[in-house]
Amino acid sequence: MSGLMSYSPVRSESRSTAAFSSSISGKAYAIAKSPRGLVYPVISHKDKEGWKRLNSTAPFFIPFMGTEGADLSKDKPAESSTYPYPILMTYAAQKTDLVYNMTKAMIDTFDMYKASAPGNSGWAADRQNFAWAIPFHDGAIKYWKEAGLWKPEHQAHNDMLIKRQKVLAAAWAGMNRDSGVDDKVFELAWMKVRADALKKAGMDPVLTSW
Repeated sequence: MSGLMSYSPVRSESRSTAAFSSSISGKAYAIAKSPRGLVYPVISHKDKEGWKRLNSTAPFFIPFMGTEGADLSKDKPAESSTYPYPILMTYAAQKTDLVYNMTKAMIDTFDMYKASAPGNSGWAADRQNFAWAIPFHDGAIKYWKEAGLWKPEHQAHNDMLIKRQKVLAAAWAGMNRDSGVDDKVFELAWMKVRADALKKAGMDPVLTSW
């Protein structure tokens, strides 16, 4: 599964480090063949409180059993996390018919390309997450409605995400950047403005500082 969180402990003197990577990346395969090998830490799907803490900072992660990639298989899965992948992204201004037809084509021809590359299984209709961290385009929604998979709760979530984007856009438009202001100072100021705007709108800011 591309997108799986993979870590490879590397020891240098008394220090230990870890890396975030796609499990199907070339680096992951290379490290798996190294003397120390590749280690996937368990992110327990039963740890509900742990998942609350993780999603409070990174709401795009979801529980997943990794079976594709370095040292992984259906018989040797990794209990970990991932995020929807692959993803087709476009601007809201893109034509509805174009997005609708692109979405339809990806699903209708799935059986033709699903075995062509690791991670292609993510295009399957039954693998879609309709209440994720990024809003769906109206063209995609049109297709999923026709497919009978788009529910009222998905629309409500999507409307919330679009409202969130508008809140952030308005907050950003209100920021006055003085050319003499240090980048870090401006960054911290924006994070406060951003958080305040989202809280005022009744939304979780997720990130309040770096």
